[in-house]
Amino acid sequence: MKKHMKRLLKCSLFLFGVLFLTGCSPIDGNQIIEKLFPNVWAMLIQFLAFVVLVVIMILFLYKPIKKLLNKRREMLDKEVDDIHKNRQIAEENAIKSEQNIIDSKETAKQIISDAKDKGNKSKDDIIDKANKEAKQIIEKAKEDAKKVKQEAEKDINDAIVDTALLASEKVLKREVNKSDNEDIINDFVNSLNDIKKD
Repeated sequence: MKKHMKRLLKCSLFLFGVLFLTGCSPIDGNQIIEKLFPNVWAMLIQFLAFVVLVVIMILFLYKPIKKLLNKRREMLDKEVDDIHKNRQIAEENAIKSEQNIIDSKETAKQIISDAKDKGNKSKDDIIDKANKEAKQIIEKAKEDAKKVKQEAEKDINDAIVDTALLASEKVLKREVNKSDNEDIINDFVNSLNDIKKD
């Protein structure tokens, strides 16, 4: 504001000097002494004209310029306040974004951990189920092998009995009755079982 006053004062002095110099008439040789000492009334009138000019300039130039400058200052202050508010909002949003990123990372870690746990549980369930199925298959295979073994033993026993009967008939050259047959077969099977045990 002081700068504007200084400029206004300089402009006023410049205008006063211009008006003062233009109010002088050309100097004649005889009038040099009169001109060295200025006319007080003319100088007073020019000073009053200068004061009126300054008052007019203050009323019509200084006050509107001052209002314009005040509006400009208010607008700049508002812009600065808006910038501060926007910066504060941006900082808050940055903090929220960072928190959201941290929360997202934690959620992702939890999801990955849950998926690993579910995967491990599924793996354990699959392994347990496979082990049970393998045990069932082994048990069934053992049972099947046992049945096949029993059938094979029965077939072998039947073949041995038939062979023994034929051999006994040839040796005895007569027909063996049923009780003889059973005695021979039982003796033969018992001797085979004894051989197996040994």
